[in-house]
Amino acid sequence: MATKKELITEKTIELLEATPLGIQFSELVAQLHVAFPEDPHGTITGTIWNLDVRQPDLIYKPLRGLFRLTRYRETAAPIQASVTPTTAQTSQGSLREIAFYEPFADFLVNDLEECTKAIALGGNRFGGRWGTPDVFGIGLILFDATQPENPAFQIRVRAARHEPDAFYVNQNVKLIADQLGL
Repeated sequence: MATKKELITEKTIELLEATPLGIQFSELVAQLHVAFPEDPHGTITGTIWNLDVRQPDLIYKPLRGLFRLTRYRETAAPIQASVTPTTAQTSQGSLREIAFYEPFADFLVNDLEECTKAIALGGNRFGGRWGTPDVFGIGLILFDATQPENPAFQIRVRAARHEPDAFYVNQNVKLIADQLGL
């Protein structure tokens, strides 16, 4: 009997066979959730995030976060993210911003591969009225604000490198050192 990891890997290859242009990480995860609804999110993401390293003869990443079968390497051009602006719900009781923190952290690590670790901050974690930014170092990212479970993040402008003030970084990292594994 095949393990969960083997079943998820086989299904991933099957999905990639049907899509010569490749599939973005978040879309692949969504399709695998449909195929394996009983499996936790972490099981699926933990199985596929490095398939290009574990199966380099079958799978590669032509762009960050984009998975494609190696047999399509020469025959298909990389896909470009399509951008469809959406509007957030504005009625009373609409979705809260905090619902997007974890999916966005996952997007930064798995889709964009801009980070090796991302955690949701927000709120008043660092104290003071404007003490805690929700996100550090982001360019322009569009997303569907009506679906926190699948916001479909799309990068428009990549963030430029900026050196933060070391005093504030050190002061605030002490407050979240456990979450960062420090």
